[in-house]
Amino acid sequence: MKQKKMVLVILILMALTVALPTSVFASYYQVSSFDCGGASFVQEKDSKLDVKSKCGEPVRTESNGDVWIYDLGPSGFVYYLRFVSGILERIERYAPAD
Repeated sequence: MKQKKMVLVILILMALTVALPTSVFASYYQVSSFDCGGASFVQEKDSKLDVKSKCGEPVRTESNGDVWIYDLGPSGFVYYLRFVSGILERIERYAPAD
């Protein structure tokens, strides 16, 4: 009986380890464009140079500079811009959890 409880506890802890990092955000959407301020929109197929000239430097980068992250603050969204060979291929928008 104790062994079954221990296995259950381990399974629950493993599930929480996987779920917690994604639970910081309430929702995630793939979008085709990103408004990075004013009238500056970037969209899929834009180059890194175009994105940087419209949005400025990202807050941080990941995956050897192929993922750029723009954080619009505590009440805004977080955008992950994924580049392939220097071209914007995917824009992911994450909403902060309430």
